[in-house]
Amino acid sequence: MNFIDSWLTKLEITSQVKIESCSLQFRLILGMVSVLLLGLSSLTIWTGWEMEKFLIVTHQQKVEAIANRFLQDVERYSGTLPMETGLQQAIDRVSSPDLLMWVKCPDGKIMTQSKGLTISPPDFQTVSVSIQQRRNNFQVHNINGRQMVKYRSTWQIDSNTIGQFYVEQDMTNDHSRLMAVLQSLRMAILLAFVAIALAFSLLIWRSLLPLRQMSQWMRTHTAQPNPFPLNLHQAPSEVKQLAKEWNRLSTHLSLRQEQQRQFTNNIAHELRTPLSLVYGYLQRTLRRSDNLTTLQQEALSIAASETEGIIQLLQNLINLARVDSGSMPLRKEVLVLNDLMADAARMTEKFGHRTIEIEASSKPVRVKGDREAFMQVLTHLIDNALKYSDAHKPITLKLRQIDEWAVIQVCDKGCGIARAEQPRIFEPFHRVDQSRTRSTGGVGLGLSIVKSLVKEMGGRVTLQSTPGIGSTFSVCLPLANE
Repeated sequence: MNFIDSWLTKLEITSQVKIESCSLQFRLILGMVSVLLLGLSSLTIWTGWEMEKFLIVTHQQKVEAIANRFLQDVERYSGTLPMETGLQQAIDRVSSPDLLMWVKCPDGKIMTQSKGLTISPPDFQTVSVSIQQRRNNFQVHNINGRQMVKYRSTWQIDSNTIGQFYVEQDMTNDHSRLMAVLQSLRMAILLAFVAIALAFSLLIWRSLLPLRQMSQWMRTHTAQPNPFPLNLHQAPSEVKQLAKEWNRLSTHLSLRQEQQRQFTNNIAHELRTPLSLVYGYLQRTLRRSDNLTTLQQEALSIAASETEGIIQLLQNLINLARVDSGSMPLRKEVLVLNDLMADAARMTEKFGHRTIEIEASSKPVRVKGDREAFMQVLTHLIDNALKYSDAHKPITLKLRQIDEWAVIQVCDKGCGIARAEQPRIFEPFHRVDQSRTRSTGGVGLGLSIVKSLVKEMGGRVTLQSTPGIGSTFSVCLPLANE
């Protein structure tokens, strides 16, 4: 019972798996079912044909034996009785309800016949036109729904033809039983086909399980700096070799990624210090720019602004490297999101000169997280909305509480993001506008930092965007326990 329950459970799991028409599993199952259906159908047809052939041959042999015995009886009676009387006694001796015999003269007249023969000679000749020749002297035909085997032999005495001798055996009952057996056989083969198809489907599903495990591992671990190695214990040797090569490639890519991250972090640290000094000198010079010309003051202002942008870029690189490596500890404290969103909106309206609308309930929404990290997330999302929307259109901040989650949404009515670009929008250095116009700026680090920080706080960030209508970034954070 445990074995049957286990198989039923596996079949239930297999039936719940969604199979795509272009998948390897679908193609294997379709090919297997097609071959199996063709093979079992051919086997059923061949078996039925052979069994029917065996039934006919059996009756033919039986009729032939009866005919030989009849001739022997005729020879025995011919010495003591008239020919017609001897023929009739020989016929009556071997006749039965299922066996008919008659003798026809060369002129076509019936010399003698079984008492059960009710078909007149003309009618019988008409029926016999549609008979099929199976063996020499044998014919199989249908009379009024009855399956009949007919044997014909020329009766000669001393090289003189006396007439034609006929024996006809009714095999309808045996044929009906054969059809019933064949029907049962077809049902058994159909059930066997279903069982074998299910068994093969389960076998294919289990055989492809290592590939699904590899796919799941790729989705869950390849984004990590040091993914866990892929271990497949009961996989075929070919799949194990593929997993081994993939582990080697993943380790190599992880090492290269770590080297790149370390190099970026080092460069950012090395450049930030001198650039901060340069920025400080530029700010000091601007404060003492009374003796400078207007052109010089404008040049210094541009230089200071560009230096500040580069310093911010370097800081973003450092923050991204620290978050991804786990070296940026986050403090866990209770945050009231209503107040933080209001502060972010006031700062944007003051320094960004844009209208920010807030849609939030009066009930405080509390989460447990890092205040500085949350403000950085909100700032990056608002800056992204400002860059990619018209200046006269407002930015909307929404705050809702859904079950055990706090949902923060930053909505804009800008150009939107194409569906093909959305899966990569949170990757480092990925930019939708490859032109990198000065109106947008940046190098594509803001959203990557947002995703990393939200993940560190136990949440997730998603995107809903329609080209030409706008984008909505949603941040979900777990609520703080009361």
